[in-house]
Amino acid sequence: MKKHTSSLTLLLLLAGLGILPTSSLTAAPDPQPAKMYRVTAVTKYQRPIIEPGMWRSDVRDLIGAPNKRITPDVWLYLNREPSLEKARTDGCSRLVIAFEHGRVSSLQLVNARAEAIIVARAKSGQTSPETLLATVPEAAEARFAGKEPEQQK
Repeated sequence: MKKHTSSLTLLLLLAGLGILPTSSLTAAPDPQPAKMYRVTAVTKYQRPIIEPGMWRSDVRDLIGAPNKRITPDVWLYLNREPSLEKARTDGCSRLVIAFEHGRVSSLQLVNARAEAIIVARAKSGQTSPETLLATVPEAAEARFAGKEPEQQK
C-alpha cells in the first residue's frame, strides 16, 4: 500500500509541475457543442402545420406522439429534417416543442448535446419550459421543414 501511495504522490507532483507527457493524461475530446435554433413553424410541403399557439392535441394529431416527453410540457421528436443548412450541419435533427397552458409556446431544433442539457435540467427539478430551454447556446431563427411522407408506389 505504501508503494502505491508513493507512486501516486509522485505522479500527482510530476503532473502538477508539468513534467509528465501530456499524451498520458489527455482527456477525451470535448463533445460537440450544444446548438439550438428557434423555429417559427414546422412545415410540410412548404405549408406551416405546427406553429406557436396551436393546441397540444392538434400537435399530436398532426405529427404524432413525441419520441420522449422530457416533461409534460416539453416534448421531443427525433429524426427531423431541418431546411436550414446550418442546423443540418450542426446536427440539429431533434425538435423540441414547449407548451404553456396546453398551447405551443416555442419550437426549437437542437442537437444531441443540447438535448442532454435540457434533459439534465429536467431531472434536476427544473420543469418550466423557459428554464429548460433558456440559453442553451446560440439560438438562431429558422423555419423548419418536417419530414415529407414517402410517395406511394
